Amino acid sequence: GKHLQRLSEKLTEDKKGPGRRLEDGYFGEQHDTIGFEDCDYIAAEMHWKQWSPIAEKLGEMELHLPCREPLSHLMSQCYYMQHNAKFIRLNHSFRCDAEDLEAEVKSCLFHEDRFSRRLLYDKLISVKCFDPLPVQNYVYYMGTILQRRRMEADYISTPSYYPRDNKDSECIWTAGEDFQQKVIDILLKLDYYQFCDECRGSENDLDLSGATDTSMTALSTAKVKSQVRPTQDNQKDELLSTASQSLPTKPIM
Repeated sequence: GKHLQRLSEKLTEDKKGPGRRLEDGYFGEQHDTIGFEDCDYIAAEMHWKQWSPIAEKLGEMELHLPCREPLSHLMSQCYYMQHNAKFIRLNHSFRCDAEDLEAEVKSCLFHEDRFSRRLLYDKLISVKCFDPLPVQNYVYYMGTILQRRRMEADYISTPSYYPRDNKDSECIWTAGEDFQQKVIDILLKLDYYQFCDECRGSENDLDLSGATDTSMTALSTAKVKSQVRPTQDNQKDELLSTASQSLPTKPIM
């Protein structure tokens, strides 16, 4: 009762205060009070700078970064930014005839501060990538690593997005390959898309090809992992990442 009320007030304080709001990428009092030492798996949305201090506390970590096809990811973000009242930046769909194409692309981008290439130089953090679609493949993959809960409950989905129902009307799919490449080139100037482009198909790309629901029965307890919720199609396309480590799990990005 009173504790939850204090926590709620703390998390909505001015961002200059000690309990910064969750949407600003900080855990506030919840983080300071509970910590992550006993977590096997952590889903977090926060500024990329938060991961290094956490790794210094908890040890080596593996950061799993969901990497979607860039144009599809961009269009999902455009749709979300257009329809979500909290983050709205656009009053129109993506315009292929915009005079300033780079500005049009950047008007759709959501939380660019959740990944930086500087994480690649942190000796305690190993950054991996994976294809988050379909989501089940990654869930099955992590199911071979994480321990099952002692008491399991039915999963109830609570979507926080508007279904993207305008895919057929998005101009980018009929604008031609040259135009699409221009958009991709703009995205590749950003750390997140640049890393994903380099990582996909490399040794740091998680192999989810053998992940199935039956593979979850062979759970591994040798390592403790932590992760960030993967992005889904038709879901707010935030640039999230996942952390895992070989001792207690801790959050990342």
